[in-house]
Amino acid sequence: MNGRTFHTKNGSVQSRWPEIARMIKEHKVGILALQETHLSENELNELNRRYSKKMVILNSPLPENPTGSAGTGFVLNKAMIKTDQFTLTELVPGRAALLTINWNTEQTLNILNIYAPNSANEHPEFWEQVDRQLVEHGISHIDYEMGDMNLVEDALDRAPQHADDETAVEALREFRYKYGLRDAWREAFPRTRAFTYRHNRGMIKSRLDRIYVADKHIPHTYEWSFNPKAIPSDHDMVAVRHASDQAPEIGDGRWTWPLHLVNDKALLEEVIRTGMRYEEKINAPAHDREETTPQKLWAQLKMIIITKAKAAGKKAKSRIQ
Repeated sequence: MNGRTFHTKNGSVQSRWPEIARMIKEHKVGILALQETHLSENELNELNRRYSKKMVILNSPLPENPTGSAGTGFVLNKAMIKTDQFTLTELVPGRAALLTINWNTEQTLNILNIYAPNSANEHPEFWEQVDRQLVEHGISHIDYEMGDMNLVEDALDRAPQHADDETAVEALREFRYKYGLRDAWREAFPRTRAFTYRHNRGMIKSRLDRIYVADKHIPHTYEWSFNPKAIPSDHDMVAVRHASDQAPEIGDGRWTWPLHLVNDKALLEEVIRTGMRYEEKINAPAHDREETTPQKLWAQLKMIIITKAKAAGKKAKSRIQ
């Protein structure tokens, strides 16, 4: 977020929270993980009062400077998910928080929100501290880890391309290996370059913001996206959709006649003429049907009607456009 407010081009100061409310509705975001929230307790209470019908806002501030630095938070979209059963565990105040939420009646998700230190020297101790806190709270698994890692694991994720501090990278890898977390996007797109942070007018770019996924959830994640400036900030938003492994498979459904063609006289007349021809074929004596059964003729007629309707629908759509 880079703070609660931002400066517009004309110099005025505006809150980022109306943009967040608009964005989660527009993009249908169920759970949003935020970094650099810069919220005090009073400000958090006021936001939850103001947006009580739309969302639940959770925050873990930096104790020594809650409104000036760091801060990790979650936004739960009431229109998308149930928000009556969740727990927020502050692992490293202002930098690591765990949301435990009932995703559906049969599944509970542990989502780890990370705002890693800027200094590479602090990373080993930071990840050890997060691990210790998880153990102390009796948390043995993580379903998703997401946020601003403030480093990259692969030189491909920086432009100009270069590797990050090896000790810091190894600390992150040891942590996620322990909890079975994988960079699912990078595995799906091994040679693709995508960046979430730009500095110095875009000359320096990196993929600092990532979502790590537990092994068992990878088959149920889809529609990865990088939404530039979804919230006024210097970082882009990374998003992925999650489906429960208990969810039914939903296909395209059966085709139906477009309603706007119900009164298309030319199409209906053509369908009637075709139907009359097939009626003659169906009523013909069996020896004149060339071994074609009435059921097969009826199936052929339906396919012809569908084809004619689809073609007419395309023509009607082009005329409307």
